[in-house]
Amino acid sequence: MSYFDRIASTLKTTATMAYHATGASQVVDGASEVYRNSGQGGTWTGMAKGVARMAVGSAALYTLPTAPLRTMAMMGAGKLLETTGSEDVGRAIKRTGKLLDRPNLVEKGRRMQYGHLSPEQLFQQHPAAFLRTYAVQSRVQDADAPGGASNTATQYQFRNVTSRTSSFPQFDRITDTSGRTRRPLAHLSLIESGDAQGHHQAHDSRQVGHDFTAAFLPMVQSTNDRMDAGAQPHGMPNDTRVTGFSQGRLPASTLSQRAESIVVTTQLSGCSVSRQGGAFMHIRPQGDSAALHDALGGQGPTFGRRDYPGGQQAFVMIRHKPDGSARLHYQVHDGHTNTMRSGRRDL
Repeated sequence: MSYFDRIASTLKTTATMAYHATGASQVVDGASEVYRNSGQGGTWTGMAKGVARMAVGSAALYTLPTAPLRTMAMMGAGKLLETTGSEDVGRAIKRTGKLLDRPNLVEKGRRMQYGHLSPEQLFQQHPAAFLRTYAVQSRVQDADAPGGASNTATQYQFRNVTSRTSSFPQFDRITDTSGRTRRPLAHLSLIESGDAQGHHQAHDSRQVGHDFTAAFLPMVQSTNDRMDAGAQPHGMPNDTRVTGFSQGRLPASTLSQRAESIVVTTQLSGCSVSRQGGAFMHIRPQGDSAALHDALGGQGPTFGRRDYPGGQQAFVMIRHKPDGSARLHYQVHDGHTNTMRSGRRDL
């Protein structure tokens, strides 16, 4: 845990104390100084002094046994500048803004924490932040062409979306799970790098950022949306109930063996993405997308039609962790309101 993480943890408690309590004014005044210096005309020295005041106030309020935090509380602004990166400072500013209910401070912290990252870097390192910042649609597989084999280390890129070829830029707001609404910084399409020339010719698009690698989860076709054909337990997908079942599965063990942390798939317009028997799957319904979601959900964690109802679409990606756990990040697109909502859940 970094110095700033320790300070933020302390601030969760100190923010509830009276302003006049010993050290509390230092925390609030320090946050204000950080806020002033994070805008136009501000300086790194002034910002570091503000963070130092926050640290001193936090240490004064509580007797903290951890050496890193005691050291942090005694640091001067110069030392902070030598040892701290903008991402750590941004994280501290963002968390402090949340505690003080200062939305503008939160946004300044976000920009400092993430602003130096290109789109594909933000996508790989902080997918939740990426989906709060960019409107994105996936075009890594044709919606009418299910099938294919899962793979790792596939090359992808983001390209801009033009109003001439897509209605997607009309989606002008992203609301996250906290209820905060932002305008997207840009509208992007995710494609395989090998399709870049064709995408440019068809859509007059340009690449945004750089190529990157991720695992590919193909869309495969359900032949029985209730997953009740044959002798196996109801709801369990198999080669009879899903065309391309064996090739389309992406085992979590394969991701661990190949140190692959990011999984991408094509846009959801009725499909379900699920973790079934230790493997991830993207299954296209034969006709009843809600029934498919229900059947798969009975066998393993699933994101499907009931999560993006009423003709909505969804962009999803999976972040796989070294311990074998996984989290699905999503951005749901509502064409009726031209708005989006982003979130995440364990998978």
